[in-house]
Amino acid sequence: MADPLDHRVTEALRAWRIQFSAGVALPVALTHAAAVCGGRPSGQGFLIAAQRAQTGAPIEQLLEPLAEYISEGDRILIAAGWAGGRAEAAFDAVVERRVLWNNTRRKIRAGMALPALVLLLAAFVAPLPAFLLGGSAEAYLAKAFTPLVVAGLAVWFCGRVWRQRALSAREGPGGDIAPPDFLDRVLLRLPLVGRMERQRNLAETFMLLGNLISAGVLLSRAFEFCARSAPNGFYRAEFARLGTALQRGSKLTECLSASDLFDPSVVAVLHTGEVAGRIDDAAQRLGRDSQERFGESVQQLGQWLPRLMYGLVCLYVIVQIFSLASEISKQYGKVLGV
Repeated sequence: MADPLDHRVTEALRAWRIQFSAGVALPVALTHAAAVCGGRPSGQGFLIAAQRAQTGAPIEQLLEPLAEYISEGDRILIAAGWAGGRAEAAFDAVVERRVLWNNTRRKIRAGMALPALVLLLAAFVAPLPAFLLGGSAEAYLAKAFTPLVVAGLAVWFCGRVWRQRALSAREGPGGDIAPPDFLDRVLLRLPLVGRMERQRNLAETFMLLGNLISAGVLLSRAFEFCARSAPNGFYRAEFARLGTALQRGSKLTECLSASDLFDPSVVAVLHTGEVAGRIDDAAQRLGRDSQERFGESVQQLGQWLPRLMYGLVCLYVIVQIFSLASEISKQYGKVLGV
């Protein structure tokens, strides 16, 4: 499965933006972007886009081969910026977001490196006394590898779910917005993770909303695009409802006030932007604020995840201690004939 935050794709988009600003022909710029990806499959996607550019294909068709590596929200933003004469700003916003999310992932991984090493040592050391007292090698290896296999499967599962959510289509059958699922509900209700999920959705959708409006997209249509790109199903449904309400002539802040997914501060900022006729600036401001809060939540998660891992390691060691005590008790029982 492709990495939705592959740094080579990010650098390829950055190279595309620089060459676009320099006036380089589109097929040549895309070919150079493919070279940045090296021999990876994403480079082939840029080469296909370059071939389509030679035939004069629209920007939407150029981005189709890159759907596996660039999220739908980013593709929408690039296409809207391209059509509205704000391609450079759109590229900058996409690159900035990808760099932010990638740095966030690196921080979490770095914070888990030491707990993972402690778990590795504990897995082999904790059951060692029982083995030295006459336990079988098979039992020792089973006790040593069980926590490692469980931890590895948990990491693999979380990574697969995250990538699937990042790259999967946000449309259901017939082109409708994909409805919320069980995972969407769980992520919003978990402590700390729920805050991260909210801030992530607000950051991505409001930055997209602001750039779409600046590119000349109608407000109702912009909310429809946000509904297609929002990571969480409840936010997708809410943005779809907002787009429909705006088409009927409702005011934005009145619609927002009827939802519990937006804090009063969010409604107040958008109300000010609506009154002043600068909803794009208000949305971008909210997007930047949400990015900052998301970063703070990530730092908190980075502090708590190692503690949780250490707690699990301590629990595993305690279980092995009790297992050893039970084994010693059995040995004494045999010696005393009890």
